[in-house]
Amino acid sequence: MGLFNKLTGPVFLKESYNAEVQLKKLKALEEKLDEKGKDIVRRDIKYLEYGIAGEKNIAFELKNSHLPMYV
Repeated sequence: MGLFNKLTGPVFLKESYNAEVQLKKLKALEEKLDEKGKDIVRRDIKYLEYGIAGEKNIAFELKNSHLPMYV
């Protein structure tokens, strides 16, 4: 019964980020747009970068919390 074993720390069920793929696509798209479109895409890129940084910070804190949980 592996499911009911004692947890010693957090277990991450999914560690991949789709946001990084989306960021690459937005950066490639930025070159093809006019100025108004570039402004919108730059804003989206900035928000996406903030989101990626936040997710990495939270993952770091959870990994080092040593609390038994599934994430």
